[in-house]
Amino acid sequence: MNMKRPIFPWMLSALLLFSCGNDKSHYELIHEGRGGASVENPEDSEACRMVTNLLDGADQQRTLFVVDSLEKARALSAVAANYYRGMAYSKDKQLRTTEWCWQKNMIVRHLSPSDLYFYYQTAASLSNLLVNKHNYEGALRIALPAVTRMEDTNSRLDLVHAILHESIGQCQLNLGRHDDAAVSYDLAFKKYMQVAENDSTAGGLRHAIVDAFNTALGYLHAKQYNEVLTWTDRTDSLIAPYRAKPDASEAFADHVQTRLNLQYAVALQALGRVDEAAAAYRAYEATDYGQSSYGRIDATGYLMAANRHAEAADNYRELDGVLNEWGMDYSLDNIRGFLLTKFFANLKCGRNDSALAVATQAFELLDTAIAHAKQSDAAELAIVYDTQQMEREIAHHQVNLSRQRLIGTIAVSLLITAFFIFYIIHRRKAQRRLQATFNELQTAYDQLRETTEAKERIESELIIARDIQMSMVPSVFPDRPGVDLYACMQPAKEVGGDLYDYVLVDDYLYFCVGDVSGKGVPASLVMAQTTRLFRSLATQEKQPAQIMQCINTEMTDERVTHGMFVTMFIGLLNLKTGRLVFCNAGHNPPVLGGDEAGGTILEIEPNAPVGLWPELVYVEEEIACIKGRPLFVYTDGLTEAENADLQQFGEERMLETLRHTQFKNSQQVIETLRAEVEKHRNGEEPNDDLTMLCLRMGL
Repeated sequence: MNMKRPIFPWMLSALLLFSCGNDKSHYELIHEGRGGASVENPEDSEACRMVTNLLDGADQQRTLFVVDSLEKARALSAVAANYYRGMAYSKDKQLRTTEWCWQKNMIVRHLSPSDLYFYYQTAASLSNLLVNKHNYEGALRIALPAVTRMEDTNSRLDLVHAILHESIGQCQLNLGRHDDAAVSYDLAFKKYMQVAENDSTAGGLRHAIVDAFNTALGYLHAKQYNEVLTWTDRTDSLIAPYRAKPDASEAFADHVQTRLNLQYAVALQALGRVDEAAAAYRAYEATDYGQSSYGRIDATGYLMAANRHAEAADNYRELDGVLNEWGMDYSLDNIRGFLLTKFFANLKCGRNDSALAVATQAFELLDTAIAHAKQSDAAELAIVYDTQQMEREIAHHQVNLSRQRLIGTIAVSLLITAFFIFYIIHRRKAQRRLQATFNELQTAYDQLRETTEAKERIESELIIARDIQMSMVPSVFPDRPGVDLYACMQPAKEVGGDLYDYVLVDDYLYFCVGDVSGKGVPASLVMAQTTRLFRSLATQEKQPAQIMQCINTEMTDERVTHGMFVTMFIGLLNLKTGRLVFCNAGHNPPVLGGDEAGGTILEIEPNAPVGLWPELVYVEEEIACIKGRPLFVYTDGLTEAENADLQQFGEERMLETLRHTQFKNSQQVIETLRAEVEKHRNGEEPNDDLTMLCLRMGL
């Protein structure tokens, strides 16, 4: 699960930095990376200029229509068209469709020099998009091969190269690989400085300033405060050379300088240098921006860290006006990021009535935000499916057209052959037999080519579907003392119907494991719906039985599941007391304990799977304390894994493995069991999806 981070007040820094002057997003900045030693730059062509001008406007549908027309006329290649479609959808905030368009360029096997140019642009844009969605492993799978390819081909797209290194650094930092992140950030900064050295205008230095500022901001989010000071100093050192440029924007420079004071204040406060932090904050507060509505909202990050809760609560009085002026609504992320912080600010300074009012506002906005999120997801999925259907129809039309041309060619060949037979029938007998054989081979070849192309297209789309599905389950787990959680999912086919997820709400950890009946694409769609429902209901802090009840109500609709059902285990763990409340819906009972403690399968109420009958009442159970005892939850793809002799792995073998595995951490337990299953299969293909989750809470 790639949970989106909420926009906390100090994260407005990046938004406001880009809004000052006439800056561009990362996606648009990529257009400025021109030329290369081995990459043909096609963006000066008439077709590309036409699309670029349309992208600067606001009519997305017209842009898409023109791109489709230019691709049909072969003025744009498929790779270029997919890149520009993604740009159009990103302008309209349809990020799921944007990702789908750009992912298609990542699986193209043979690239012309001009297509290689759009491949690099797409890789930079897509990796940046995945970073913003916090899918760091997915972003690395895109960015690392692109950087390697750029270096192998000696490409001189310096700005694109810099953006890719910056994305890699952000991923490594958020994945806890701090040393690797430092190397990537330095490489990105060097590339930005190369752009600045080759640019006589202020634009190159501006890119370098934004990169250094965002790097400091990334370290701030990662709580690496010494690195924050290093990169903030580096940003500060670039402002004077930037101001010296004739076309420099004083407003931009002043704004960056103001933002740096706030970054200094937050980092110094966290490092215990309280007086220096207060001085930096006073410098920030004395600026016009610091006195503005935006500035006061942005300052709440420092005020909360400095325990100046009353000032933070006062600043938050202008929150609604700021969001309205910025065109931001109360999405789920903003409710969590802004209203939750506003609630705590009022609560900690003793303004209980105001805190209650903020909590009430959050609850009133929650249903609207959830409904809006559902509508947005449904609309984007509809666009993806409609586009796929259109592509299938186009492919079918092209096949029919090729067949008609072949029939016409054969007819003409037969007429010519008949004409020559009329004159020299005896001399052309051998040639006629050879022609007939050639026609048969040509027909067989065309059929084989069509079949191969269709198979490759289906395989490519299934790979994209698998990547999208794997991005829906968590790859990053809670970094909290005393909590050790790890899980993995291994589909039997390209996509599967297993699922796992977790949601951390204050001192409570919600987690689930599920198994959709059936396999393949239909099961994966039901898996996506079930995962979304669990995440939404857990965020509302409902009890496991209530969550199961709500999911069952939704999944008994035939229009949603088409007769499929889901077995599921949902748990709620109190991270202070170790109390576990859970509800099991027809799923395999979990194992509690292991290692020297001896693991046992829990005897629990099975309940019925969700999606079978409406209005079922689910029984909820609890264990007073599971501290120090590992909890292992799995799908039947573990116990029913078969070898060549159709022998199943079985519960006894599972328990024996758990009891003889010295517990180091949850990941080690999962990896040990996965290795045992592979050993048992002995090269046989998996017969079912396999999902495992292990959780242990310290004493």
